[in-house]
Amino acid sequence: MSLITKNKEVELLLNLLEGNGSFAEKFGKDIPVMIENIKKDFPIENGTSIIADEFKHIREKEQLLQNYENEIGQLNKEHEAQLQELYIFFLKCDNEKMYNKVVADLGVEKTIKLKHQQQLPFTESEINYMVNKLK
Repeated sequence: MSLITKNKEVELLLNLLEGNGSFAEKFGKDIPVMIENIKKDFPIENGTSIIADEFKHIREKEQLLQNYENEIGQLNKEHEAQLQELYIFFLKCDNEKMYNKVVADLGVEKTIKLKHQQQLPFTESEINYMVNKLK
């Protein structure tokens, strides 16, 4: 396999440009930049619309990702608020199964804090838990 010289590469690009084919349509405006890149031993696509289009595409995807992340964050906040309301409802029902679900999800300490925030009465076991934490 023989190496193509810079001059030969430039000549081939110019021939493709003159051919008025699909290459000329797609890359015609970039040929002068490509020729300069060849002469300077830079990557041929440097500074061309190919790269600009790719960067634009990447920026659009990054923005889309950021939008999705923001939306997920908002949905998570809404979900947490709904769960909080559900836990409060469960605690106000004074039902053992519902209470156990809250404790299973939140743990004893967070359950006690939630009950305190809602000014709900503590059970004997919660009071004992708090007293034992003071020791």
